[in-house]
Amino acid sequence: MRLKYLIATLLTFTVLITASGQPKELLEKGNSAYMESKYPEAIEFYNKVVSQGYSSATLFYNLGNAYYKTNQIGYAILNYERAKLLAPANENIDYNLNIAKMYVVDKIEVLPTFFVNRWVNNLINTMSSDGWAILTAVLLSVFLVVGIVYFWSGSRGVKKSLFFAAIFLLVLSVFSTKFAFNQKNKVTDHDKAVIFSHSVTLKSSPDESGTNLFLLHEGLKVEITDKVGEWLEIRVSDGNKGWLKSSEVEII
Repeated sequence: MRLKYLIATLLTFTVLITASGQPKELLEKGNSAYMESKYPEAIEFYNKVVSQGYSSATLFYNLGNAYYKTNQIGYAILNYERAKLLAPANENIDYNLNIAKMYVVDKIEVLPTFFVNRWVNNLINTMSSDGWAILTAVLLSVFLVVGIVYFWSGSRGVKKSLFFAAIFLLVLSVFSTKFAFNQKNKVTDHDKAVIFSHSVTLKSSPDESGTNLFLLHEGLKVEITDKVGEWLEIRVSDGNKGWLKSSEVEII
């Protein structure tokens, strides 16, 4: 019996090692195919990695590039957007995403936002959720050190300075924690999508008999605001809303 358990354990361990090595091997094959301009093969290898539950900004960025090279603009934008969620400050992702968006038929104006909100959003996007979480840990560590020095210090002037420094560090850590959750929610909420139909007519209600409102095209990013069965209510960047079938979009 012990021999059976030992063999079973070894087999399980071997399977785990093999499985853990698969994504790296597939990535290498995908990268090689891309370098050789075999873009459909690269797409196939990269998608196999994604299907195994692995994700990273680099993976989605490379996949977006491969789709762009094959003129699949909708899929290119989708993967650039996914990459941007994981690495919001990456300039290469922004650049390629903007290039791909030039091929989108719909040129929709974005509703203006209050300058303070715009500044805060830009600040939050300087780092990913992991980056803000690390900053929070560093700030709290420094806060504890300052607290220890405060209690051991005998100088009243030094204590006063350390007190205000501790308050400042605590406030910064609260904001960085909030920013970390904000970035994390962007990745987990799944309330953004990209239109994949060549063209789709938005309806006034979630059924075929609804009034036709306006036409949208492949590659446009939209926000999902409601869902009824197979229908999604979406909002575009100018504030207009309408209903379309979930099969006509891909969730970012």
